[in-house]
Amino acid sequence: MNSKNLFLKKGITLASLAKNIKTNTIYLSETIKTHKGKNFATYLNDLRINFALNRLIKDKKFQAYKVPVIAEELGYNNAQAFSLAFKKKTGTSLSIDTKEIEKSFNT
Repeated sequence: MNSKNLFLKKGITLASLAKNIKTNTIYLSETIKTHKGKNFATYLNDLRINFALNRLIKDKKFQAYKVPVIAEELGYNNAQAFSLAFKKKTGTSLSIDTKEIEKSFNT
């Protein structure tokens, strides 16, 4: 996995990311908060959900995946965690069509 997609790594934490990029957790946390306006967990979920939305719009094969498979590919521990994060970010469940996904992604 390249460094651009570390957010997809299952079990990634603020500490493991800080170690990977050779910084400390306090600096990393403050940098995310300052530049993104959110904490690490929220930022991580946003990156993952945006990645999923983009793939769902562009990748027909990805659209056919079951929720547990998508959750696994995005680094979530289980489908329920992914579904909750998806609903929180988009306001809808994953069972909507791609036009609705695209609309959610662009808001």
